[in-house]
Amino acid sequence: PGAPLDLFAVTDDADVELSWASSGYHDEDLSVYRIYRGDESGFVPDESSFLSAATDTLFTDTDPGNGTWYYRVTAMDVHDNEGSASNEAAAEITTAVGDLPISALALRGNHPNPFNPTTRITFDLPDAAEVRLDIYSTSGRRVATLVDGVMAPGRHDVSWHGLNEAGRAAPSGVYFARLEAAGEVLTHKMALVK
Repeated sequence: PGAPLDLFAVTDDADVELSWASSGYHDEDLSVYRIYRGDESGFVPDESSFLSAATDTLFTDTDPGNGTWYYRVTAMDVHDNEGSASNEAAAEITTAVGDLPISALALRGNHPNPFNPTTRITFDLPDAAEVRLDIYSTSGRRVATLVDGVMAPGRHDVSWHGLNEAGRAAPSGVYFARLEAAGEVLTHKMALVK
Protein backbone atom coordinates (compact mmCIF):
# COMPACT_ATOMS: atom_id res chain seq x y z
CA PRO A 1 0.00 0.00 0.00
CA GLY A 2 1.00 3.58 -0.54
CA ALA A 3 2.14 5.96 2.19
CA PRO A 4 -0.69 7.63 4.13
CA LEU A 5 -1.08 11.31 3.22
CA ASP A 6 -1.33 14.58 5.14
CA LEU A 7 -0.61 13.28 8.65
CA PHE A 8 -1.66 15.98 11.09
CA ALA A 9 -1.22 16.13 14.88
CA VAL A 10 -3.03 18.44 17.30
CA THR A 11 -2.98 18.51 21.09
CA ASP A 12 -6.17 18.15 23.12
CA ASP A 13 -5.26 18.84 26.77
CA ALA A 14 -2.87 15.99 27.60
CA ASP A 15 -3.69 13.90 24.48
CA VAL A 16 -2.52 14.06 20.87
CA GLU A 17 -5.14 13.65 18.14
CA LEU A 18 -3.80 12.29 14.84
CA SER A 19 -5.54 12.29 11.48
CA TRP A 20 -4.43 11.38 7.97
CA ALA A 21 -5.75 10.44 4.53
CA SER A 22 -5.42 7.12 2.75
CA SER A 23 -3.04 7.08 -0.20
CA GLY A 24 -5.56 5.63 -2.64
CA TYR A 25 -2.71 3.50 -4.02
CA HIS A 26 -3.21 -0.27 -3.60
CA ASP A 27 -5.53 0.32 -0.64
CA GLU A 28 -8.09 -2.27 -1.75
CA ASP A 29 -6.64 -4.95 0.57
CA LEU A 30 -5.68 -2.59 3.40
CA SER A 31 -5.66 -4.28 6.82
CA VAL A 32 -4.52 -1.66 9.35
CA TYR A 33 -2.59 1.53 9.77
CA ARG A 34 0.45 1.33 12.03
CA ILE A 35 1.21 4.39 14.17
CA TYR A 36 4.75 5.16 15.28
CA ARG A 37 5.96 7.71 17.85
CA GLY A 38 9.42 9.06 18.46
CA ASP A 39 10.96 11.71 20.70
CA GLU A 40 13.29 13.06 18.00
CA SER A 41 12.56 14.49 14.58
CA GLY A 42 13.62 12.15 11.78
CA PHE A 43 13.10 8.97 13.83
CA VAL A 44 12.86 5.71 11.90
CA PRO A 45 9.56 3.81 12.23
CA ASP A 46 10.43 0.36 13.59
CA GLU A 47 9.25 -2.01 16.32
CA SER A 48 10.91 0.10 19.03
CA SER A 49 8.85 3.15 18.03
CA PHE A 50 5.61 1.25 17.24
CA LEU A 51 2.72 2.73 19.23
CA SER A 52 -0.51 1.13 18.03
CA ALA A 53 -2.60 0.02 15.06
CA ALA A 54 -5.80 1.59 13.77
CA THR A 55 -8.38 0.61 11.18
CA ASP A 56 -9.54 4.21 10.68
CA THR A 57 -7.66 7.36 9.67
CA LEU A 58 -7.93 8.80 13.20
CA PHE A 59 -6.04 7.94 16.37
CA THR A 60 -5.71 9.43 19.87
CA ASP A 61 -2.43 9.07 21.72
CA THR A 62 -3.68 9.25 25.30
CA ASP A 63 -1.48 11.23 27.70
CA PRO A 64 1.98 10.57 26.20
CA GLY A 65 3.51 12.94 28.79
CA ASN A 66 5.22 16.30 28.57
CA GLY A 67 7.51 16.97 25.63
CA THR A 68 7.52 17.19 21.87
CA TRP A 69 6.37 13.98 20.17
CA TYR A 70 6.85 13.02 16.53
CA TYR A 71 4.54 10.68 14.64
CA ARG A 72 4.53 8.73 11.38
CA VAL A 73 1.94 6.29 10.00
CA THR A 74 2.23 3.37 7.58
CA ALA A 75 -0.39 1.21 5.87
CA MET A 76 -0.31 -2.60 6.06
CA ASP A 77 -2.26 -4.92 3.77
CA VAL A 78 -3.87 -8.28 4.57
CA HIS A 79 -0.65 -10.04 3.43
CA ASP A 80 1.40 -8.13 6.09
CA ASN A 81 3.09 -5.95 3.45
CA GLU A 82 3.88 -2.60 5.05
CA GLY A 83 4.11 0.46 2.80
CA SER A 84 6.25 3.56 3.13
CA ALA A 85 5.77 5.93 6.03
CA SER A 86 3.73 9.12 5.93
CA ASN A 87 5.11 12.58 6.49
CA GLU A 88 6.20 13.35 10.05
CA ALA A 89 3.85 15.30 12.32
CA ALA A 90 4.80 16.83 15.66
CA ALA A 91 2.86 17.85 18.76
CA GLU A 92 4.02 19.47 22.00
CA ILE A 93 2.45 18.63 25.35
CA THR A 94 3.26 21.14 28.07
CA THR A 95 0.79 20.20 30.82
CA ALA A 96 0.03 16.51 30.96
CA VAL A 97 -2.64 15.03 33.19
CA GLY A 98 0.03 12.61 34.39
CA ASP A 99 1.71 15.49 36.24
CA LEU A 100 -1.31 16.11 38.46
CA PRO A 101 -1.57 14.37 41.84
CA ILE A 102 -3.55 11.14 41.68
CA SER A 103 -6.01 10.83 44.55
CA ALA A 104 -7.91 7.61 43.75
CA LEU A 105 -7.52 4.24 42.08
CA ALA A 106 -8.95 4.51 38.56
CA LEU A 107 -9.13 2.18 35.56
CA ARG A 108 -9.18 4.67 32.68
CA GLY A 109 -9.91 2.11 29.98
CA ASN A 110 -8.01 1.02 26.92
CA HIS A 111 -7.01 2.60 23.66
CA PRO A 112 -7.74 1.81 20.93
CA ASN A 113 -11.07 0.11 21.64
CA PRO A 114 -12.05 -1.90 19.64
CA PHE A 115 -8.50 -3.08 18.90
CA ASN A 116 -6.54 -5.53 16.75
CA PRO A 117 -4.36 -6.99 18.14
CA THR A 118 -2.69 -4.51 20.55
CA THR A 119 -4.27 -2.10 23.01
CA ARG A 120 -2.99 0.00 25.92
CA ILE A 121 -4.77 -0.21 29.27
CA THR A 122 -4.37 2.89 31.44
CA PHE A 123 -4.88 3.08 35.19
CA ASP A 124 -4.09 5.45 38.05
CA LEU A 125 -2.56 4.29 41.31
CA PRO A 126 -2.63 6.84 44.19
CA ASP A 127 -0.11 4.96 46.37
CA ALA A 128 2.42 2.18 45.91
CA ALA A 129 0.50 -1.09 46.10
CA GLU A 130 0.37 -4.74 45.14
CA VAL A 131 -1.35 -4.65 41.74
CA ARG A 132 -2.92 -7.39 39.65
CA LEU A 133 -4.21 -6.71 36.14
CA ASP A 134 -5.87 -9.65 34.40
CA ILE A 135 -7.78 -10.12 31.16
CA TYR A 136 -10.97 -12.23 31.38
CA SER A 137 -13.32 -13.63 28.75
CA THR A 138 -17.09 -13.12 29.00
CA SER A 139 -17.36 -16.66 30.42
CA GLY A 140 -15.27 -15.55 33.41
CA ARG A 141 -12.14 -17.45 32.40
CA ARG A 142 -8.79 -15.72 32.96
CA VAL A 143 -7.10 -15.25 29.58
CA ALA A 144 -3.90 -13.44 30.60
CA THR A 145 -2.19 -11.78 33.55
CA LEU A 146 -0.50 -8.50 32.57
CA VAL A 147 0.63 -7.24 35.99
CA ASP A 148 1.20 -9.11 39.24
CA GLY A 149 3.41 -7.24 41.69
CA VAL A 150 4.10 -4.00 43.53
CA MET A 151 3.86 -0.81 41.45
CA ALA A 152 4.77 2.78 42.22
CA PRO A 153 2.08 5.47 42.46
CA GLY A 154 1.15 7.34 39.27
CA ARG A 155 -0.45 6.74 35.89
CA HIS A 156 0.46 3.46 34.24
CA ASP A 157 0.04 2.16 30.68
CA VAL A 158 0.16 -1.59 30.11
CA SER A 159 -0.05 -3.12 26.64
CA TRP A 160 -1.98 -6.27 25.81
CA HIS A 161 -1.06 -7.81 22.48
CA GLY A 162 -4.18 -10.00 22.27
CA LEU A 163 -2.35 -13.12 23.46
CA ASN A 164 -3.44 -15.67 26.04
CA GLU A 165 -1.21 -17.10 28.80
CA ALA A 166 0.16 -19.70 26.36
CA GLY A 167 1.23 -16.97 23.93
CA ARG A 168 -1.46 -17.79 21.39
CA ALA A 169 -3.70 -15.19 19.76
CA ALA A 170 -7.01 -14.79 21.55
CA PRO A 171 -10.11 -15.02 19.34
CA SER A 172 -12.24 -12.00 18.45
CA GLY A 173 -14.73 -11.07 21.11
CA VAL A 174 -15.45 -9.10 24.25
CA TYR A 175 -12.94 -9.18 27.09
CA PHE A 176 -12.71 -7.55 30.52
CA ALA A 177 -9.68 -5.91 32.05
CA ARG A 178 -9.81 -6.54 35.82
CA LEU A 179 -7.66 -4.31 38.02
CA GLU A 180 -7.16 -5.27 41.66
CA ALA A 181 -5.22 -3.00 44.03
CA ALA A 182 -5.47 -1.78 47.64
CA GLY A 183 -8.52 -3.96 48.32
CA GLU A 184 -10.46 -2.54 45.36
CA VAL A 185 -11.48 -4.27 42.12
CA LEU A 186 -12.30 -2.35 38.92
CA THR A 187 -13.30 -3.77 35.53
CA HIS A 188 -13.46 -2.40 31.99
CA LYS A 189 -14.98 -3.94 28.84
CA MET A 190 -12.88 -4.22 25.67
CA ALA A 191 -13.51 -5.56 22.17
CA LEU A 192 -10.92 -7.49 20.16
CA VAL A 193 -11.94 -7.36 16.49
CA LYS A 194 -10.03 -9.22 13.77
